[in-house]
Amino acid sequence: MERTAAHGAFARDFAGTAATVELPGFSGVCAEITFATTHYEDRLYRDLQVPFPRSLATARPQRRAEFLAGRYLAGQLLYRLGSMQRRIGIGSHGQPVWPIGFSGSITHTEDRAICAVAGASTMLGIDFEVFHPRHGCEELLAAIASKEEADLLASVFAGRAQGTITLFSAKESLFKALFPLVGDYFEFTDAALVDINPARGELRLEILRDLSPAVPRGKIFKLAFRHHAGGTLTWLAEENTGSPPANKSTGTWGPGVSDTRDS
Repeated sequence: MERTAAHGAFARDFAGTAATVELPGFSGVCAEITFATTHYEDRLYRDLQVPFPRSLATARPQRRAEFLAGRYLAGQLLYRLGSMQRRIGIGSHGQPVWPIGFSGSITHTEDRAICAVAGASTMLGIDFEVFHPRHGCEELLAAIASKEEADLLASVFAGRAQGTITLFSAKESLFKALFPLVGDYFEFTDAALVDINPARGELRLEILRDLSPAVPRGKIFKLAFRHHAGGTLTWLAEENTGSPPANKSTGTWGPGVSDTRDS
């Protein structure tokens, strides 16, 4: 009994209580937890009933902690929505594979995990980024945007850094939402910013090449964004009326600029 209580206390020291994150217009549930890598131990996977993946066998404790926090939170949200299955699989590209009947998306930083879960008919992607001023943004902007996109950002944001991180996060969210329909990696430059309204917290991205029958060239997606917890939160959530995906999983960006934190 004492050993079980000690394990429970250690788990509580690692991850805080889930708090709801409001996403206007979103019909599912979204929540976040903060976690402390200083309190991470591998045994927490067992205590929190999250399978430890073989792919993390050589990963740093920080990466193991991020993965655990995201999957633990996702399991709580699945339970809240009535799922009998609270475990999320891992796809061939390292992406989360959600239980039948559900879609979801996970994002995390070094100390915060955010997850959104909805019904399987919802095309869903979410991303959270914290910009560090000491890190230059010129290289990042050049890798993810055209000159036209950069000029559009400059026309609405006072600082280049905020515009860059907003676009980066939005394209991450787009990728996660579209991966089930595309089934493969695509690049940041396969989608272009065509409109952005900071006052409304909305932007639109246009697909620049045929990615799949359900995601043709010229298709435009509307995403939302807002400041959150010292960073930028973006999301795409809309009913999927295209071809049914093989499974409702989300992924990460492929060759080029890559970000595998949210797998």
